[in-house]
Amino acid sequence: MAWSAKPKQRFGRQSARDNSVNEVSSKSPVCRARCEVTGTKSALEKRVHYSQDINYWRAIIGTIWSRPAALGLLASTVLLGHSVCGQDAAIPPAPAAGTNTQPSTLNPQPQSQPSTLPTELRLGPFDIQPRITTGVTYDDNIFTSSHNAKSDVFWSLHPAFLAVAGDRLAIEDYRRTYHEVVSFSPDTFIITEPSEWPGRTLMVDYGPRFNWFTTYDQNNCIDEFLRINALWPMRKMILGLRQDYTLLDMTVIEIGQRARQQTIPTVLMAGYQFSEKTSAEINLSRTSVSYDQQEGLADYTDWNSDNWLNYQYSPLFNVALGANLGVLDLPSQPGQTYETPMVRARYRYGARILFDGSVGVQLRQYEGGIPSTAEPVLSLTAYYQASEKSSIYLKCFRRETPSVSMGYNYLSTGVSLGFAQRFGDRYYTSLGMTYYDINYLGTSPGFAAAGQARRVDNVFEIRPAFEVRFTRHLFGSLFYLFRTVQSAQWDGWTDNQVGTQFTWTF
Repeated sequence: MAWSAKPKQRFGRQSARDNSVNEVSSKSPVCRARCEVTGTKSALEKRVHYSQDINYWRAIIGTIWSRPAALGLLASTVLLGHSVCGQDAAIPPAPAAGTNTQPSTLNPQPQSQPSTLPTELRLGPFDIQPRITTGVTYDDNIFTSSHNAKSDVFWSLHPAFLAVAGDRLAIEDYRRTYHEVVSFSPDTFIITEPSEWPGRTLMVDYGPRFNWFTTYDQNNCIDEFLRINALWPMRKMILGLRQDYTLLDMTVIEIGQRARQQTIPTVLMAGYQFSEKTSAEINLSRTSVSYDQQEGLADYTDWNSDNWLNYQYSPLFNVALGANLGVLDLPSQPGQTYETPMVRARYRYGARILFDGSVGVQLRQYEGGIPSTAEPVLSLTAYYQASEKSSIYLKCFRRETPSVSMGYNYLSTGVSLGFAQRFGDRYYTSLGMTYYDINYLGTSPGFAAAGQARRVDNVFEIRPAFEVRFTRHLFGSLFYLFRTVQSAQWDGWTDNQVGTQFTWTF
C-alpha cells in the first residue's frame, strides 16, 4: 500500500509522542523531514510525550471531567450554538463539496496559516493556540439586489482557539504533503503505507465572529464556527469522526438575498486494509441545513453512506469502485432517495502532484409522482506544486442538491481554478476563480410544469488576495472579490467587495 514518493516518517503506528519507543536519530529521515518544524530532537521529545496505548485516551477523558475549566472550555464548542444572527458577508460558498474535498476555493485558508505545533499554553493533554482576526470590508451591493444596490462598510472581530491533543506533528506533515487538498480523514490515509499513518489525534477549533455594519446596522450579527476532527489509527484500521457546526449570515445566490443558515454535518469514517493492495472505506454522514423560519426557506436533512473498495494499481496510483446511498428528508415536501455507482482514481507524486477524481451516475427517486431521474455526477481535484514557492489547483464538480425553496432541486456544474505564489519568506499572493451554472429541476408535479423548472443561473466569482507575514505571530491580507449572477429568467445581480484582515496567533 505504497501511495507515496516521500521518505517514510513513521515506523509502524508508533507516534512521535512516545519517545521511549520511537527514538529519532539526528541523521534519520524522520529528523530531516521534521527539522524545519521541531528545530531539534530535544524539543520534539519535550513536547510530545504521551503514550499510544488506551491509557492515553483515558487521560484525555479524565482530564476533561476532572477539571471544571477544561470541561467548560470544550463544552463551549458545542453549547455556544445559539446566537442572534450569523453572517458571511464576504464570500458565499459554492454548492456543497463531496466527502473528501475542501470548501470553495474562493474561501481559502491563509497562505501563511498558523502552525499546530505545541505551544506554551496547555490544558491537560491539549495544546491551546488562541488567535484573533479583525477586518474591515467595503461592499457595493450589501443586499445583492438586482436594482438600486446599497453599499456599506462592515467590521468584523473573530476570536478563536485551536486545541490539539495527540500527534500534533501529523497535522504539520499532512499540510506539507497534501496541502489541504483532501481531508485529514481515514479515506486519505488508508491507501498509504501504515508507516505514514498519523498517530491518534483530536482537534477542536471554535470561534465566534462579530460583525458590525456602519449604515445598515440591522445586519449586525454573530457568526459561529466549530470543527471537531478525531483520528484513531490501529493495526489495519483507521477510525475517524468529523463534527462541524456553522451559523452564519450568508448570501443565497439563487434568490439574491441574505439569510441566516445553520449547518450541522456529522461524519463517522472507517478504513480497513485487507492487504498491501486492497482496502475499503465507509463514511456515514448526516447533514442538516436549516434557516430562520421568518425567511420561508426550505430546511433539509441528508443521510448518506459513501462506500469504496480500493485497489493499489501501482505505488503512486490507486483506483476504486464505490456506491453512494442517501435519503433526503425534506419537511413539508415529498422525500427523496438516491443511489450513485461510482469509479475513482487517485494519484500522488510526493507532495508536488495530487489528483483525486470520481465519476458516476446518480439515480434519484422522488415521492409525489415525479419520474425518477439519472444524472451524471463528478468530483475532481488536482494540485500541482510548480516550485517551492508556487502552486496551481483545479476543481470540477457536477452534483444535485436540495434547493432553498420548495418544489425543486439544483443541478450544479462548475469549475474552480486557483494560483498561489510566495515571494521570499513573508509575502504571498493568490488568485481564485469559480464558475458554475445552476439548473432548476422540478421535484413536484405543479412545479415541474411551471416555467421556473427551466431556469438556469450562471455564477462567476473571482478573488485576488495579497498577504504579508509581519512577524511570527502577525499576518495581514488585502483582498478583492467580484461576484455576478446572470440568468435569462431574471435580472441577476453583481457585487464588488474590497477588504483587509489582520490575524494574531498567540
